[in-house]
Formats: sequence, C-alpha cells, structure tokens
Amino acid sequence: MRTARQIGGWFGVATAAVLGVSAMGADPLPTDPDIMLTVDATGISRNLIKTVSTIQVKPGPLELRYCIWTPGNHNPSGPIENVVNLVVQDCKGERLHWDRDPTQVDRITLSVPEGCTTIDVAMDYIASQPNPNSRSSDSYGRSNLGVINFNTLLLYPGGVETRSIDVQMLMFIPKGWNAAWALPFKTQDTKMGKAVMMLAKPALPELIDSPMIMGEHLTSVDLERPEGVPEHTFHVVANDPDDARVPGFLVEQCNALIAETVGLFGSYPRGVYRFLLVCAEGIGFGLEHAESTLIGMGRDGLSGAQRDELRAGGAGLLVIPHEYFHVWCGKLKAPKGLITGDFSTPARTELLWVYEGLTAYYDTVLGARAGMLTPAEFREEFLDLAVAKQMRTGRQWRSVEDTARAARFLRQRGVSWFEHRRGQDYYTEASLFWLEADTLIRTGTGGTRSLDDFCRSFFDAKSRPTGDPETYTREDVVAALKAIHPDPDWDALVRDRIERPVADLDLSWLLKMTGYELRYEAEPTALRQRRAAKEEGVNLRTSLGLRLTKDGTITEIIPGSPADDAGAKFTSKVIGVDGWVFTPARLIEAVKRSPESKRVELLTVFDDKLETLAIEYDQGPREPRLVRVEGAPDLLEKIGAPRFRKQP
Repeated sequence: MRTARQIGGWFGVATAAVLGVSAMGADPLPTDPDIMLTVDATGISRNLIKTVSTIQVKPGPLELRYCIWTPGNHNPSGPIENVVNLVVQDCKGERLHWDRDPTQVDRITLSVPEGCTTIDVAMDYIASQPNPNSRSSDSYGRSNLGVINFNTLLLYPGGVETRSIDVQMLMFIPKGWNAAWALPFKTQDTKMGKAVMMLAKPALPELIDSPMIMGEHLTSVDLERPEGVPEHTFHVVANDPDDARVPGFLVEQCNALIAETVGLFGSYPRGVYRFLLVCAEGIGFGLEHAESTLIGMGRDGLSGAQRDELRAGGAGLLVIPHEYFHVWCGKLKAPKGLITGDFSTPARTELLWVYEGLTAYYDTVLGARAGMLTPAEFREEFLDLAVAKQMRTGRQWRSVEDTARAARFLRQRGVSWFEHRRGQDYYTEASLFWLEADTLIRTGTGGTRSLDDFCRSFFDAKSRPTGDPETYTREDVVAALKAIHPDPDWDALVRDRIERPVADLDLSWLLKMTGYELRYEAEPTALRQRRAAKEEGVNLRTSLGLRLTKDGTITEIIPGSPADDAGAKFTSKVIGVDGWVFTPARLIEAVKRSPESKRVELLTVFDDKLETLAIEYDQGPREPRLVRVEGAPDLLEKIGAPRFRKQP
C-alpha cells in the first residue's frame, strides 16, 4: 500500500520531468487541469500500472466514480475488479477515509476537509486480466509491449458533466520503448523511465476515447489519403520485430480503404486517424474511437497474413474497415441514449442494429471495394452468413432488437446450445437486413441509388466534441431510408426483420434478391476446400449437424439436425466411427458413404460412460454454394465493385 511519502516522492520525479518539457523545445504544458493524471507504466510487463490523480475539488462531501460504461463496448464493462491499493490523501498529505456505495460499486464517497482544493487519489491497476466484456477497453502488458486504455486508470468526480472535466496526463514507460497515440505528445528520457507528456488538456471523454500502444518494437507507416484528408497512420506493436512489420499489400489495401470510405461519405470529419494494432498472444479484439482504433490481432495477425489466402489477408483483417467505418457510424452520429454523457448511466442499446449492423455490412462491402476480399470471397461471406442464420433456431423466439438490448449478456458463446440462445446477432443478422435494404433500393430505383446514398445523407453531420455525437432515433432511420427510396414500407420492414422473431429460418429468398441461388452439393467450392484444410477439427454442420475438435469432442449440435435427433451431447467425445477408431478422415468418409449405408454410427464417451450414437442420415456431404440465377442482375458484383480507389 502506498504511503504519503511514496506518493510525494513519485510526484517529485514527475514534476522534474514536466519542467524538462521546455528544454525539448515543446510548447508549455497546460496548467491547472481538473485532473492531473500521473501514470507509472514502467512495470506494465509485470501487469501492474501505478497511478496518482490530483483532482480539483471543493471542501465537503465528494463522490468519485470509475468508468463502467465505456463507449464502444455497449455494456457495463469497466473492469473495476482490477483496481487495487486505492488511497486518497488531502492537500496536507493526510489519508482520507472512503466508503464504497453499497448499491453502485463503481462509486466511492468521502469528505474533503476545509481548506483543501485538491486531493490525491493513488491506485494500482492489474493489467491483462479482462472480464468477458472488457477485453477491448482493458489494459495489457507483455514482455516488451503494453496497451493502455485510460478508463482503467482513474476515478473522476461524480455529478459533473464529464465534458467539462479537463485532464492533463504524464506517463512513464520503460526506456527504449516508443508509443503511438491519437493525442499530441512528446517524450523524454528520465531516471524513472521514458516520460510521455500529453501536450494538450482534453476533456475527460477524449482521453477515455484515446487508447495508447507502446513497446520496444513499434512500426509506423504513413498512409495515402485523398486531398484535404488529414494524416492517417498505421502503427503496429509486437513482441517480435518480425510480427510488427506491415505487409506491403495491406498498406495498399488500407490506402484503398481510406479512399473508398471517405469517398462514400464525401468528407472526413476529424483531425487525424491512427490505426493502432497490437500483435501479441492472447490479445484479440477491435474497438472504435473518434480518431483511432485499437485492434488486437494475435501474435501473427500481420506476419501470417498473405494476400492470396482466404481469411488471412482477407476476412481476418475486416476488423480494420469495420472500425474505420465507425468514425462516421458511431462516433460522428450515434443512437440517442447510447452515449450518455458520463460513464455510469446505463446506455440504450436497442439501435445497435444500426450502429453495429450497418457497420458489419459495410466492413465486408468496403473490404471488397478496397481489395481485401476477392469477388469470390465477398460472395462467400454472405453465403456463410445466410447458411449460419438458417441454423440459428433462436431467431424464432428472440428478435435482433432483443439481442441488442441484451448485448451485455451475450458476448460469451457458452458451451451448449448456442443456436437456441443466440449471440450478439445485432452485428451479423442486422447486416443481412442492410443487404436487403441495399438490394431493394438498387432494384427499386433501377440502379440509380443504393445504400451508399443513405449513408452519405444520413451521416452528413458536423463534427462535434468526442463523446457528444449527433444522435438519431428509429424514426430518423426509417425517414432517411424513405427519402432515398419510398418503397417498401420501411417501418414495417424494420418491425418484421429487426423487432420481431422470424416465422421461418429460410433465407434463400434474400440470396435470390442479389441474383444467386443457394444449393448444396457434394463437393465444396475451392475457397471452402482451402478453409477446411486450415481448420482444426471437423465441420459437419450442414450434413450431420455436428462440429467436432480434431480429437473428437463435440462442440456444436445443430437443433433439428440428424445428430440432434439421435441424441448427441455437447462435450461428449467420439472415439469410434462405424466400428473403427475415430479419426477426422474416417468420419468424413462415413458421411460420404451415407447414401448407401443410410446411417453413421458413432461410439462416444460422456461422463466416463460409453454410448452408441446411431445417426440416421443418407444425404452424403452437403456443401453450400451460390449459383447465379439465370437472367437476374448480379447485385453482389455491383455492391462490391470499387468506386473511388485507384485501379491497378
């Protein structure tokens, strides 16, 4: 636990570093912030970050709050369980007693003595142990890199408009490391470590919205952008320098992505943009911010990417256009009630089918237009999505809107019967709504208009301070769609597709609208063959209705499938196939023989008990594919065609 002497000693080092800024030729730091946050991240590789906040206060009762509702996560994900060693001191260095609110655990109360206009709040944060909902807004440490989300590191005064709280930040990181951040900063070596000094005094929401990456191996690449668009930079940090290298093809794709996205909306609304990528084991997520995005790619997310491999240089990187699209859809304009003006008021999440669903649609569309996906891969994305949703029986009892309202509970997949429960389908199924809307507009206007026109008009808004976007309602969305094309009845379509469960799981009608027919054949497409070769396990979802790991453990059972009818059990392990010891190849061969054998017999182990699973099945392999509808226009080709990027 820190003592007053330790806190004071730390501030002595910090003050010396601040005074050294003028020697660097930098502008003087702002003075008298509402919160002066000093961060010791020199121990981040040991997963411990130390902070002291000097907060301007008035004598009397005071409530301090932790950031719980972090923007972009859409749920109360603030990882307060990782805050330790919390000590509050008054202006004389005396320790103050504090109490936690008994019903709102993100809040503490205390009394500021007379004569004090500042207090010091010291706390440590345990990095790298996110809860299921906080992974994209948490802080992380590895042997030679770190990730900082500032919502994890401070408390702020309650009952105050957060946009009126300005913050000054000084951070110490290990010597030899470099940092990337959307906010302006300078660095200087000190005895304590490298000092990272913020050369601004942003409002609290801007700091919370501005994550930082740092490390020994940090690569930065300037990206091309259309005339008049400010600086865009790609920053990658990794434990291994080889993993921090940005492939040349990805630079080309990101250049094209910027051109396509800015061209779609007509202008860029911010002053800078940073793609902040972290390539490290166990770090995988994406979260949008006003002037940056923080993306965890896993260790070889970039070094293992290749232009000509499905989902390596393609769909695996579609998180990049997804988060970039959020600059407009989410950060410039957002659903009313989703951004509450503080970090403790519960958000209204029912319109995430617009915020995230529209973005999920356009990450695939812009990925195709930017060359991240080939036309064949682009078609496969919608084929996979439609096939998956046709198996999701939860669609028959739970609406897309309900998955949005219940977003905080649905991030974890769980072990059993996911298809009944559903997940955060306001991303994926809502993207199918937007595909339908796009096809309806294109068909109804003879190709003269599209969903692109909706995006350009709907998100034509003036840039506002971070944390204070222009807002919209369901009625605004319906009216904007109607303004682009008066048919169909958009209000009824939203009600039927988004706000009510479906009566029928079939989605072949939607694919036909795009000019394609869904068929099942014995042989997979070339793309699906390449994907299957990379999978560790056996995917028989569209035949037997099972997915298994390579050792035979059953991880998925499709409701109503032959495997379900036979009584298959989650986590049971297949050890035999038709009288032979299980191998993935033998199971696949058994499915191929099923038109003659009429069944596939599995020997399984469940809770140490041997059970025989006799699956009645005679259809052989069933591999989905899209086949062109003769005479119908190919709308997928038109939707995914480049519009603004330079053609090779």
